[in-house]
Amino acid sequence: MNSWVKYSFIICMVFISFSLLLLAVIVKADYRAKEVQTQQNKQTDLFEKSIDNFSEFTEQLETGKQGAINSLKKSTPEGLQFITNKSKGEIQAESKKLESIRENDLSGRGREEMSKSGILNEIYLDYSRPLNKQHMKDAKAIASAQDDLLKNLLIKLKEFGVDCKTVKGDKRIEPEYFLQTKITQHKDTIYNQTFCEELRNKYSCTNSLSLRCISPTTDPLTASDFTGTTLPVNFDSTSGILTFGWNKNFTMHGGAGKQYNHKITFKLTNKDGVAEFKLKDVGWDDHLRVTINDHQIFLAPVSHGNKLELIKSRWFYRVKVDDSGNTYNPEYNRWHRRTPNIDLKPYLKNGQNTIGITLIVGGMGGLWLKFKASFKKCNSWQEVWKEKCVLK
Repeated sequence: MNSWVKYSFIICMVFISFSLLLLAVIVKADYRAKEVQTQQNKQTDLFEKSIDNFSEFTEQLETGKQGAINSLKKSTPEGLQFITNKSKGEIQAESKKLESIRENDLSGRGREEMSKSGILNEIYLDYSRPLNKQHMKDAKAIASAQDDLLKNLLIKLKEFGVDCKTVKGDKRIEPEYFLQTKITQHKDTIYNQTFCEELRNKYSCTNSLSLRCISPTTDPLTASDFTGTTLPVNFDSTSGILTFGWNKNFTMHGGAGKQYNHKITFKLTNKDGVAEFKLKDVGWDDHLRVTINDHQIFLAPVSHGNKLELIKSRWFYRVKVDDSGNTYNPEYNRWHRRTPNIDLKPYLKNGQNTIGITLIVGGMGGLWLKFKASFKKCNSWQEVWKEKCVLK
């Protein structure tokens, strides 16, 4: 081989090696020459020599293979489990179903099954879909890059008398070509956050301050909060119970019948600030009626009336509770007890509040009223600012 041919051959091999090195990130071309067998190594007896008693090993393989074939032929469960999860009955049913199809219907049934499985979408590409469009663009980019990379490489080499085909004996193997697509560096997109405000109107804004209680509690109403009563008053700080009257003390004389009228007055500047106001317990002898701000809240022992009056007939006194004409004896000769637990908050009002008490005694009698009342109180406040804007 003369030096020029040898030099050209070296140039060809270096150029191809350099081209393959540049194509580190590659994709294969959509066309590849028909593959030919390139394994020319001679077969040796290394495998046979590496196995002790090779003939017995071969016989065992043949026996196992024939057993598997016979098992499949018999369609036994032992054989079927290697090729399908279906039972023998299911396979036979499917076989009869296929055998029942006429020859002329095979093509139509095949298309029907292909439609059900969705394989048509894989065989026939829809180039209107965005991803397939992108694949088409990629293929065109690959073809363009191939032209740019190779161009007239082989033609130029042939002009110098260099044919880059590899020939060994009577075998001619066409080289495989790999191509590199165009490399484009994409920068990350960075968005600058921008707010655009266009003043269209003028606004008038006001700020308001409110207070919110973050530590609420209550304070009980004591005897000092009530005025204008002729009844004795007692406050129990342990239970928070405020008692008006006498505890089972027959201090009022009735004789044949006598009516006593009492009042309890108190002032409220903020009725919504009342946390609790209840009539918890009542004791009396003989007839009792209680009102608050002219609303009757308790009447006993006759409870169906709307008033309590002592009237005198020709010979003796009687008790009247309504306008039905029925009257009752003023003397029951016993002490009565009730725990009504009546909520009085719905009847309260800002300003002067009055609890009215009417007691009718025959012989000797008395009364007590037990209340539980408290006001809301806050130990700690929090400022809350609010801004309100309106168009001018």
